[in-house]
Amino acid sequence: MIKFFSLLYIFAILLLFTSGKVNSAVCEEQLGKCDENCDFKCQTSKNGKGICDENGICKCVYECKGPGTKSCNVGIGPCSEHCSDDCCEQNCEFKYPGVQDGHGFCLDIAGIPASNQCLCYFYC
Repeated sequence: MIKFFSLLYIFAILLLFTSGKVNSAVCEEQLGKCDENCDFKCQTSKNGKGICDENGICKCVYECKGPGTKSCNVGIGPCSEHCSDDCCEQNCEFKYPGVQDGHGFCLDIAGIPASNQCLCYFYC
């Protein structure tokens, strides 16, 4: 019984220390030839962990600031004969470029007049 509670206690501690890291992005950057200062260079430049790979290259692994992992959506206007799904997609890509990775489509809700709207999905 004591062994069970010890394992439960260890599991709870691991869960506590790892639960805050779920949404973080991990980046990796090469810092050149690996030497005894690999870890120090990584800690000072990126606040990360320097690791020598199998090819003798110093790799810095660190938590990076990237695009948000939260997905958002927004309507950006009506779709029409002149602006259908392809046009909506292009408008969303233009409005939410790069790391926001904007994509869109026309959403028409049956039974609701003037509901054919361009809906964009993107990372926010």
